[in-house]
Amino acid sequence: MRIRLIAALLLLGGCASPEMAASPEPEIHSSWESCGDVAKTDEGTLPHLDDSFRPVAVVICRETDRERPGGGTERVVVEARGDDVSALLPALRLPDEPDTDPGTPCTADGQIALWFALLDAEGRWMRPGIPVDRCHKFRTEFTTAYQNLATRTVSTTVVGQFTSDEAAASGCDQDRAYSPPCSGRAATG
Repeated sequence: MRIRLIAALLLLGGCASPEMAASPEPEIHSSWESCGDVAKTDEGTLPHLDDSFRPVAVVICRETDRERPGGGTERVVVEARGDDVSALLPALRLPDEPDTDPGTPCTADGQIALWFALLDAEGRWMRPGIPVDRCHKFRTEFTTAYQNLATRTVSTTVVGQFTSDEAAASGCDQDRAYSPPCSGRAATG
């Protein structure tokens, strides 16, 4: 009885090494709609791409600011699609590199969070994990393949306004507590 209890506690207590931990199963969704329909939340650890899902395309969702024709600025979600994933897939199937030299420092620069999904021939989609190097940064092979993807913009959706055309034309920064005094305002005395 005592041995069973100790064994159960070891299993429940997470005494397994990271190498022994199971990789999360990929979550495969039935059909792609659009970047606007997908909640861009931190989903935790995503599984590395394996042979159980066969992608034929990639969809990239990103938010950016753009200038409006009248001079204001707005936030938009851009959805781009790439149909040639032949260089990306091998890079996504790479394992994470182990930290073989923990005494060597890593740089403190950050990386931009990427949100992309892979689509198969049936229109199903999944989000794969990105292989990392010993410093937990994207592996160079992935970064190169991702940067060289040929994509086309599918849609651009306005999700917010930063500065109205009127505020931009007057020289005033709209609703920003840190903005300098507005040159377009009349002086008060």
